[in-house]
Amino acid sequence: MINLQNYCNSSASSSEAEQSDSETGTKNKSEFEEETVPDYLKPIKDPKLSIAKTLTICAAPEIAPMGTAAIQRSLDPSIKEIEYNAKYEEMFAPVKGPANPNLTQQMKAQRNTLAGYVESAHVNAFEFENQRRTFHTYGYALDPSVDEIGDGQSFVGDLQSAYDDEGKTVFEGPKPKKRRKQEKNDNPEDIEGFVGPWGKYENEQRVAKPNEQEKAELEELLSKRHRRGRIPEDKPLEEKSILHIKDAFDYQGRSYLHAPHDLGVNLRSNAPPPKCFLPKAHIHTWTGHNKGISAIRWFPHTAHLLLSGSMDCRVKLWEVYGERRCIRTFNGHRQAIKDIDWNNKGTKFLSASYDRYIKLWDAETGEVVSRFTARKMPFCVKFHPDNSKQHLFVAGTSDKKIICWDTRSGDIVQEYDRHLGAVNSITFVDENRRFVTTSDDKSMRIWEWDIPVDMKYIADPTMHSMPAVSLAPNGKWLACQSLDNKIVIFSALNRFKMNRKKSFSGHMVSGYACQLDFSPDMSYLVSGDGDGKCYIWDWKTTKMYKKWQAHDGVCISALWHPHEASKVVTAGWDGVINTSKMAKPPADPSGLGYAYQLPSGGLLLRLKSSCRSLSQFSDLFSEFNKYIAPAYHHDRIERSVHMRLYSMHKREFVSVFLGFLTCFGLGIIIGLTGPKITHTTEITDKSILANTTLANSKTVLATGPFAMKSPLMTTYSQQLWLIAKLVTNNNDDEKYDKSFHVSVAIDAITEQHKPLNLLPANGPHNRTRHLSCVRNDCQEFTVMHLGFLEYAHYIITVRFYGLKSFHHKYNITGITFYCWFAHSLRKYPIYDWSIEQKWLSVLLPCLLLYNNPFFPLVFLVNSWLPGMIDACLQATFLCALLMFWLCIYHGLRQNERRFVGFYLPKIIVVLPLWLCAIVLATWEKCNELKDPSYSHFVDTKNYNGLKLFFYLAGSMYVLYLTLLILRAYTELRSMPFFDMRLKFLTLLMLFVLSISVIVTTVCRFGFGILEDNFVASLETTYQSSAQFMCFYGLLNFYLYAMAYVYSPGDRFAQAEISVTKDNPAFSMINDSDEEVVYGSDEESRRPLTVGSGKNDYDSD
Repeated sequence: MINLQNYCNSSASSSEAEQSDSETGTKNKSEFEEETVPDYLKPIKDPKLSIAKTLTICAAPEIAPMGTAAIQRSLDPSIKEIEYNAKYEEMFAPVKGPANPNLTQQMKAQRNTLAGYVESAHVNAFEFENQRRTFHTYGYALDPSVDEIGDGQSFVGDLQSAYDDEGKTVFEGPKPKKRRKQEKNDNPEDIEGFVGPWGKYENEQRVAKPNEQEKAELEELLSKRHRRGRIPEDKPLEEKSILHIKDAFDYQGRSYLHAPHDLGVNLRSNAPPPKCFLPKAHIHTWTGHNKGISAIRWFPHTAHLLLSGSMDCRVKLWEVYGERRCIRTFNGHRQAIKDIDWNNKGTKFLSASYDRYIKLWDAETGEVVSRFTARKMPFCVKFHPDNSKQHLFVAGTSDKKIICWDTRSGDIVQEYDRHLGAVNSITFVDENRRFVTTSDDKSMRIWEWDIPVDMKYIADPTMHSMPAVSLAPNGKWLACQSLDNKIVIFSALNRFKMNRKKSFSGHMVSGYACQLDFSPDMSYLVSGDGDGKCYIWDWKTTKMYKKWQAHDGVCISALWHPHEASKVVTAGWDGVINTSKMAKPPADPSGLGYAYQLPSGGLLLRLKSSCRSLSQFSDLFSEFNKYIAPAYHHDRIERSVHMRLYSMHKREFVSVFLGFLTCFGLGIIIGLTGPKITHTTEITDKSILANTTLANSKTVLATGPFAMKSPLMTTYSQQLWLIAKLVTNNNDDEKYDKSFHVSVAIDAITEQHKPLNLLPANGPHNRTRHLSCVRNDCQEFTVMHLGFLEYAHYIITVRFYGLKSFHHKYNITGITFYCWFAHSLRKYPIYDWSIEQKWLSVLLPCLLLYNNPFFPLVFLVNSWLPGMIDACLQATFLCALLMFWLCIYHGLRQNERRFVGFYLPKIIVVLPLWLCAIVLATWEKCNELKDPSYSHFVDTKNYNGLKLFFYLAGSMYVLYLTLLILRAYTELRSMPFFDMRLKFLTLLMLFVLSISVIVTTVCRFGFGILEDNFVASLETTYQSSAQFMCFYGLLNFYLYAMAYVYSPGDRFAQAEISVTKDNPAFSMINDSDEEVVYGSDEESRRPLTVGSGKNDYDSD
């Protein structure tokens, strides 16, 4: 039998013998088949087109013999662990059988799942993360399948990097780089060869300089470029000035720069007018410029002259008073004037022009003193305001710089180059130590003087360019004309923050640098706009009060006269300068719809004049006096400062009342849930008896000592009360009283642990106490009270005398310590009050004193003065509140409020109540300070006469207040407007009064106040936060609510609301029985608010 090997590989002899026979037979056979077989059945001779080879059956396939498997490493079966990851081929035997030649490399891999081979692996997390990061960072990593002991390759990836870095990982650190070596010669003895730290590096190559020939060629090339781009310098124009008046000097030789004295206006005063008013009439127009005017400036301090710069290249000086002539014309520029500025004395001024020159002129002679140019157009120019630096001025130019010149030498002494656009304005602030600049780059920069780096940079995506800036008279605010048709306000001190609550709008200035200005008293803000109109806004409310057509073209500048209350000067591109003023005395300064004029001079002048006669003294307390023009008695609301009370709707009253109740309720909730004000420690006589039998005995009473510890107290919470309470075994309903004596001795323990006697037991301060018992419960009584604790430990010895009738069937149950509670009050702003507002301006400070910011002195000073201050402040506030209620209900009907007829009766009613409180408080404070065991309940026999006096005064007050309330309801109930307000005020007053009485008599001190001491103890002894919030919080919330309803409202400041004088809702009646007249057809129906929206002037 022939095996497979012999079958496939026969010998050469046999194959050659058979080859000849097979070739002959095959040839004959093929020729025969070709003749008999059709073409489509003939075999394909081209092997590329035939599939016969793929269909051939191989009887002897190739086999992967076992001996050919390359075993690289052998595993020792005796070891238990290896230091590398063995491959699959090393751990498993090869698969037996014939090899499949059509399998891919992936298909040949060993698999135990459909997707591949899955096996569990144990990998160190740190080593895995180390190799992963190393591979991502350096491009190589260790091969985990290679044994490090063997000679195989241990890295995968970038082998060259692994060789260069010596296989370091990311946690081992990179290979240190080679540093350049520096030539060193640190020998100080070698003077010529010493190098030090500035030695050159090895192999250092220096840049070669051009030789002399190359330098000459470069200089010639640069000079040609410079000549080609150079702008020919214009020679300055010959300056000249023209004097237009003949009387340039007066009879004393004074020039026109000297301010006149005979104008009726104090031009040399440093104080602004007491009150500024809106201009109503056009009084003069200055004409003389051929083109538009670009800037106008008042003469410094006096403003009796006006300087104007125009686009006709000329500067003119005008008279403000007298004949209002053009005094002098200054010609010296080739192009339009951009800005002008005076020095402090008014002897010289600067003019900046588009011809790139800044010239310094002598205002009296008309000559040019100096010329300055930086070859760029100056857009603004400003002298330094300090008198010591009048030789310096700054100018903002078109090349983004602020340049400072010295007029003495003509040199540039400083440049501020930080802006990204042309500089438009320069304003000195903060006592001239800083200045503010604005630019076309829509930013604002603040600079320290002579420091060319801006200290603050203000820029916001919502900001626009602000080409005109004006400083407020008080130096605290900057008004900036923004090109988004608004005037924005910045603080001029410290942070330079934008005040987003103040924004003035309504005019059109987009594209125009319209100069704006403040009124001297800072009550108004004036500005022109691109349509030629002049606008005036109220500074406090930002409301537009007035506007009128001032010019045919752009109104580029508007200035308010610094010494006159209503004079405004405007300049425009129509080439004229207009001045407007109130033609008559102010008839309606507040826009209230009535005519009156208060005396000038303020409160001090009125106080001086009031001392002349009793009638003038009475005028001081009246709301309307002889200085006010006659008016109806029923127009109180129109004539007084507006209040929210007379403009609130029903829903607003409900909101205020609900807000008051909400705050009061929150105060009570906080008091109930808050921490306890006092801390009580109780100890009975039975608790210190060691023997149980004695403790249960009813006849044995322990005499002490009673050791008690108080909680940790701070400096301002140190007050101590010692209170005793007796318990008897009497079960009857019989009530019995007993008087007995108490002897108290107080010893203090110093820091050296030595006793110090403060109150001897045998001293004169032994007191008698009154004991009242019902059944087995007796009323507690105060043994002593220490309001100033100077020491940390006290020993108190108490002895009772005269209690034998009780058969010793009583015991002391407790001693209580009270800690003081401190209260602070937030300040509340005060506005301009009417009669009610005036009282609130008194009550609000009294409320602050009522809460007593000096209260900590009670614990820091062992004196009667702090306690008396507390008592006086509380009594004064409560009596002022009683006066406030009387004045409200009487003032609703009484228009003439003289001192004798209006205030004096109320003072007579309230003054006894105040005197009683002060007398009792003084007596109690002085006695308690001398004797801690003093109690006012024991001293009731000394107060009988004063008690009767107090009852009479209190009854008189209640009757008087009731009479005023009933009369107000009787006379005003037919008027729904006042009826609603009366109900609101009365309901709130009764609520406060009832809660105060309940807290004072029930919760705070008990009904014993009305029996033993009719004035409550003025030291605070609240036992919970709720009691404190009920009384103090109630009065605070009530005063805040009253301050809100009596404060000036915003509704009357709105121009859209038309409130006329004949509105019955804004009328009052007097004390007479005459019928109220609400108005007539002849009366003016003009709105009470200022600014009716007219563009023309109002004439009176």
